[in-house]
Amino acid sequence: MMNNKKFYAILLATLLSVVLSQQILASQSFRDRISKTRNIGTEEIKDDTIIEVKIGQKIAAKILTKYPLLDNSDLNKYLTVIGRVIAANSPRPELLYRVAALDSNEVISYSTPGGYIFISKGALSLMKNEAELAAMLAHEISHISHHHVMQKLNLQSSEAGTEATIMQLISGGAKDVSELTISNSVDQAENLILNLGINHRHEFEADQSTMWITTIAGYDSSSYINFLERVNRTSNINKSDMLRTHPPLAKRIQTLRSFYDRNLSTIKGELIEERFNFYTSKSIKN
Repeated sequence: MMNNKKFYAILLATLLSVVLSQQILASQSFRDRISKTRNIGTEEIKDDTIIEVKIGQKIAAKILTKYPLLDNSDLNKYLTVIGRVIAANSPRPELLYRVAALDSNEVISYSTPGGYIFISKGALSLMKNEAELAAMLAHEISHISHHHVMQKLNLQSSEAGTEATIMQLISGGAKDVSELTISNSVDQAENLILNLGINHRHEFEADQSTMWITTIAGYDSSSYINFLERVNRTSNINKSDMLRTHPPLAKRIQTLRSFYDRNLSTIKGELIEERFNFYTSKSIKN
């Protein structure tokens, strides 16, 4: 009889192969769309993505100087697979998303341009199922998809101008300028992500996108509201970072509940408790 660990390993491998296939198709579809609408070549599109990923890598490294990674490779693989399942249903499935757990009891999650996502042990410990995890990942993926950090850094004026604006940095022999821009932007972005927050409008936008994305991915989107309500009513946890960098939880919950009741209340998705508990119990629940 197949044991649970082997069963879930096979299931994760199957999920990952499906997601990778979707990402390959999505990446090609993305390039096809750009080629039809802009007179730029494949190499330029590649450079565009490289710049965003480079910025994200440097910001991720700075996050990891403040918070160590949780030493659990199985958990981190699981988080990345669920993140890519969610990303396949997001506006930017062509990015290669990476997710890892932070060894911190604070209730925090972070994302950087280019697809790097971190979620803390403290946040995971408050979750009851995979749908809540998927929602938190969808929130961070939404920030990436909508270019919220890049916009705040004034690297582009709007989401629609992403490729065109970064193209200005790398066209006409300006690749050295783009490296300078990356270097000058990383410290600002670190302070933005870890201390200041983006802005309330972008947080509400990411919340709304979360509800749509989790529903499309087959999860119960009301789980996101349930998780935020649990965070809001739990007093013996460190949630100061979330409260400092996000709108008031009560306002977010009220807005999400209204949105859910108007748009999604008749759609019932999956919760998936057993698989979530299998991967989180050893590192998170102890």
